[in-house]
Amino acid sequence: ALAQIAPSGPVSACYLNDSLYVTTLIESLRFDGEKLEAWAVPAPAFDLQLVPGHLPEGIYKVAVTAMDGGVESGVLPLIVSLDGTQDIRVLCGDVRERRVYSSVENGATLYLQGVMAATSMGLTYIADDTQRLETGELERLPFCDQLSTHNSLIIGSRGRYLYHTEPMWPHLHNPANGFLQFSSEIAVHASVGSGVFV
Repeated sequence: ALAQIAPSGPVSACYLNDSLYVTTLIESLRFDGEKLEAWAVPAPAFDLQLVPGHLPEGIYKVAVTAMDGGVESGVLPLIVSLDGTQDIRVLCGDVRERRVYSSVENGATLYLQGVMAATSMGLTYIADDTQRLETGELERLPFCDQLSTHNSLIIGSRGRYLYHTEPMWPHLHNPANGFLQFSSEIAVHASVGSGVFV
């Protein structure tokens, strides 16, 4: 026995890259043959403070992601406006490894500013030549009644919606465009050759 799951409600599962993915209304689990862990990597809660400083005037996007099991969480960046006399302090009490990203003033791309060593980190200079944030505005796959796989994707359905994870990132889903809507409820879906049968 690996774990106990909710005794009522639907359960769906699929197998991808030597791992079993299981989801219920409450839980999402991943089993790789050795250890059972959470399928989703939840984003850490974080906040921003404006403190006296000298960052250039403009609008900044700031994000904090968490690393768990070698994969990075999604995140919804926060936006702040600076007047030229302020710096940014990032606050996050999550115990996992946390990466801080920020854009330059009025920029769209977020760059890695460092790994948090404590519960706060000050941004007094914004590096724009480091790793870019790739998991921004991504989140866990919504609960699905059915799961299947296609190439490097996990495909799920519920009601009239067909969802899919990001390529090679089974723990992340794009809520803006990672779905298709049909005119009636989906009865079954399966990978067939170069496509997905629905």
